[in-house]
Amino acid sequence: MRSKLAVMMLAGYWLVLFIGTHIHIPSDVNKVLQEGSDKLIHAAMYALLAILWAVWRSSTTNWNWKETVQGIVVLALYGMCDELLQIPVGRHADVADWFADCVGLVAGFTVWWSAIVLFPRSAPSHTSPST
Repeated sequence: MRSKLAVMMLAGYWLVLFIGTHIHIPSDVNKVLQEGSDKLIHAAMYALLAILWAVWRSSTTNWNWKETVQGIVVLALYGMCDELLQIPVGRHADVADWFADCVGLVAGFTVWWSAIVLFPRSAPSHTSPST
């Protein structure tokens, strides 16, 4: 049951994230976002994506540092594709946005691991910070 809820939360958020990054933004809003203020938004969105990924994976497998690295790689590649797929809908791909996405991923997984270390009793049974 927990893994079904986790995957539904991840899939729902990921869908909202994808739609949100592929809709047309009015030029006045886009101008503000292009001035660099969107980097924190990118980092926060991907930090939450990383946490939801970790919740899902820890509910289905033995979560360890290798799972973390795998999550970072998969989600960073998705972030790159996400940036490139914005071009056909009239938005621009930005390496700095992708870098902010990656910073967010690392931050999200760091929050996840910190929670496991600080609150070991509430950690999922498949989570193993020492392996």
